[in-house]
Amino acid sequence: HGVKKKAICFKKVVRPEKVEDAIVWQVEMVQKLVLAFESCRRVIYADEIMFTRATVTRTEYSCRHDNITVDQHKLNEPTLALMMGISMEEGVENWKVFKRSVNTDKFCVYLQELRDMYPLEPLTLFLDNLAVHRSQVVMAKAMELEI
Repeated sequence: HGVKKKAICFKKVVRPEKVEDAIVWQVEMVQKLVLAFESCRRVIYADEIMFTRATVTRTEYSCRHDNITVDQHKLNEPTLALMMGISMEEGVENWKVFKRSVNTDKFCVYLQELRDMYPLEPLTLFLDNLAVHRSQVVMAKAMELEI
């Protein structure tokens, strides 16, 4: 009958008003970054990455009739989170490895370490939209540290 089973392709459709909002937000972010640079603030771009079992390769090519071997110790590694900040001035500014994911307490420790590195220098952090970054605890800590 000629019908084949195919994978479903999901596409997110963005409404026009959302696109306009995103453009306005992007322009505002660029203006804030320009203002930070013009004010001689150190701009640090920070983000985190998780290393879990999900990062272990699940499939791999191999020769015919050849088994793939896996080091079992690599599969038993703990979940780790790497928090890192970079800047135009220094390249890598600061990094910290945490067990498990980054939460508000761990992120506040990271903020304190950044402030300790530059006690008198005005700092601006450029972050993604992770809920931890937007939490009231983190915002209060950033205000306290004048970041």
